[in-house]
Amino acid sequence: KRTSFYRKFTAGLCEIFIPEAESISSDKSQKYISQSIIETLRKEANIILVNRTLELASTHNFSINEIRVKNMKTRWGSCSTKNNINLNLHLMRLPAHLTDYVILHELVHTIHHNHSQKFWNELDKYVENAKNLSKELRNWSTT
Repeated sequence: KRTSFYRKFTAGLCEIFIPEAESISSDKSQKYISQSIIETLRKEANIILVNRTLELASTHNFSINEIRVKNMKTRWGSCSTKNNINLNLHLMRLPAHLTDYVILHELVHTIHHNHSQKFWNELDKYVENAKNLSKELRNWSTT
């Protein structure tokens, strides 16, 4: 009999075990399930998003410093003046073309640290119609 909450990660799979005495719909169970999903997204994102960012940076000759994956509440990504890129782990839930858009958006910020017309012109070199993708992204929630 299992008497405690437990999760097991194997080969991209997260198994969640709930104590027999606990209802799956209880607040405690639901919180544990939610935390487990976030932890699974984080583990996968640290591989998939980081590798994709490195691939796109290499392909398009962007110079970056560090890449971090975070559980951000209001942003899909950010780029510091030191060219450190932060990516929201919830990018894992987006269609691939929007994930690539966000990554390329942040990579272009390594050249233009603002949203000037020069920034948008540069981004359009890497993605088709960046402003439309920006609008499409607004249909998705970061949490």
